[in-house]
Amino acid sequence: MGKSRKKTKAKTQTFDPSFFESMVEHCAEGFVVYDRDLTIQVWNRGMVAMTGLLRDDCVGRPATDILRLLAVAGAEDLLSRPLAGESVPMQCVTFRLSDWPEARLFEANYHPVRDVSDDICGGMIVVRDVTERTGMEQAMLESERRHRLRFMHSPDAILIIDPNGRYIDANPAACALTGYTHEELVSMAVPMLSVPEERKAARKRFDELVATGESRRERVICRKDGSRVHVEGHAIDLGDGTIQTSVRDISIRKAAEEQLHQALQRLQFHIERMPMGYVVWTLDMFVSEWNPAAERMFGWSTTEAMGLSWRKLVPESNHNKVADVIDELQKGYVSSHSINENICKDGTVITCEWFNTSLVDKSGNVIGVASMVQDVTQRELAEAQIRHAQKMESLGVLTRGIAHDFGNLLTVILGNLKMLKSSTELSERANEHWTLIEQASRKASDLTSHLLAFARTGRHHPRPAQLSEIVCSALKLLRATIPANVDIVTHLDDDLPELLVDRSQIEQVILNLCLNAAQAMPKGGAVEITTCISNMTPEIIPKCAPLDSPRPGPRIAMIVRDTGHGMDESTMQRIFDPFFSTKMDGHGLGLAAVLGVLRQHQAHVLTESVPGKGTAFHIFLPLSRDAEAIIELDPLPDATSVSLEPTRRKGKARARAEAENRQRSNGNSTRGSKTTRKRRKSQSRHNSD
Repeated sequence: MGKSRKKTKAKTQTFDPSFFESMVEHCAEGFVVYDRDLTIQVWNRGMVAMTGLLRDDCVGRPATDILRLLAVAGAEDLLSRPLAGESVPMQCVTFRLSDWPEARLFEANYHPVRDVSDDICGGMIVVRDVTERTGMEQAMLESERRHRLRFMHSPDAILIIDPNGRYIDANPAACALTGYTHEELVSMAVPMLSVPEERKAARKRFDELVATGESRRERVICRKDGSRVHVEGHAIDLGDGTIQTSVRDISIRKAAEEQLHQALQRLQFHIERMPMGYVVWTLDMFVSEWNPAAERMFGWSTTEAMGLSWRKLVPESNHNKVADVIDELQKGYVSSHSINENICKDGTVITCEWFNTSLVDKSGNVIGVASMVQDVTQRELAEAQIRHAQKMESLGVLTRGIAHDFGNLLTVILGNLKMLKSSTELSERANEHWTLIEQASRKASDLTSHLLAFARTGRHHPRPAQLSEIVCSALKLLRATIPANVDIVTHLDDDLPELLVDRSQIEQVILNLCLNAAQAMPKGGAVEITTCISNMTPEIIPKCAPLDSPRPGPRIAMIVRDTGHGMDESTMQRIFDPFFSTKMDGHGLGLAAVLGVLRQHQAHVLTESVPGKGTAFHIFLPLSRDAEAIIELDPLPDATSVSLEPTRRKGKARARAEAENRQRSNGNSTRGSKTTRKRRKSQSRHNSD
């Protein structure tokens, strides 16, 4: 062991001084050695690299000159202090040459140099370039400063938690949110901010956070004053054993979400219960939303309607018109309003009114169409009937004026004819002309009566009467008028209550309807007349004429049916127009007069007709208030479903059918007539009344 130490000592003593010179020369740090005269003796490669000054330019020159060249402040003081035996450690100096783009920061250590006699023979400077290191340190300090500023001035509450679940730091926003001071918070554990009922679960959630390293959730915290705040928290492991939790007060947002939720609920409530159909279409015009009103209107359920094309709802004849509207809606934010026909699931065609609006996104791009629709079929029908009624009213005013003036002229003509015949003996030929003039005048007078009936200004003398008796009276005139190949079949209820009517006008109505029926059966047939009590329902009121919104309820009905050729829809719409006739020789006032009489009696007529099968006129005459109160129906039949059997009232169900054959006297041909009537017994009628 001793030999080994001797060998080592021997080797140390044999180091060549050039070894130390080489070590200094190749050291990465800068070494500068100067003598007591401040003359530079050593300038190694490190100094050359740091300053850019060559060794030959520096060795042998005063150190003060070189340091001044490098813009080192206080050079003489720094150089003289080592010569006095003082070491000057860690002096940060800045070297800057005139051709350098920027100054660099160096760390310099000044030390005295001693000779073998331990006397100070000079000084040494050890220089290290710390520009990058200092920049990193400053950047780190700046980063920490900015982080602290963000921490302190963040609008969100930030709390730092240690691994044991205790708060170790909190920013001012956290104090403001919780109501606790900073000192109070850093003495609390995590569960203490949770509401009492969730504090046990809070510890469990913290353990899960430590295991996963991150958590984001909404929760309710309890403030110092006991109030509760809805917050959103985001916790993350910082990697140094601590956890940072950012907490944001979302009470306003939650309140806004609740208000939005309630608004959407109200909107959905309105959409589902609104009487109008609500349909939302995609950009390609396929159904994406469909409310219950649309289900009721068109027949498709919501499930069936999803993905339904608009072409399924529109008749093919209207495709081009609707396509033009769709093109406009797809081009931009526009609204449209249209009324057109639509097809229901069962094939029924209805008239609908549409209100359409383009739906756009935030960028203004059209993403679909919203539509509101209502079925206006009945409204369109009612409007058409009102327009027709107004037209009839105008024609009535015109007709009334003409009829009165024409009637005055006829009165003069007929009076003069009568005076002429009574005062003058006429020849046979003149008498024939006189007869023709009188017949034409009588016909003109009848025409005037029709005109006045249509205009509702004719003579109107209502008296109590029984409808079935009026029918029987009218049939006496009718049987002598209609052709022999037309049978008359009656189904009359003799127990109907009396009406307040003008008997002659009602007889005229019966005659007009029956004559029209006979003319519709040139090859023969049957005319059926039924009287009964019937029900005028809300469904048939819009189909009746005149259109004056009568109230539903029981009526005394008279139905006149025939087996003639019937009428199409377009003809039925005009049959009550004055001067409209389907016969070449007709004057078109028969049914117009019927309508005028019904107006005077506040009565109504419903017309049914099928081409090739015949026509039925349902006449509804109003009951008196007293009659309505005492009538008992069991049950009350609908107006459009009256059978050939009369309505039977309680206590009066007895009826029998009788057939009678009529034979015209004085050699006239025989014609068949069938009558089914309920005979009355005076005693039972007296007891019933």
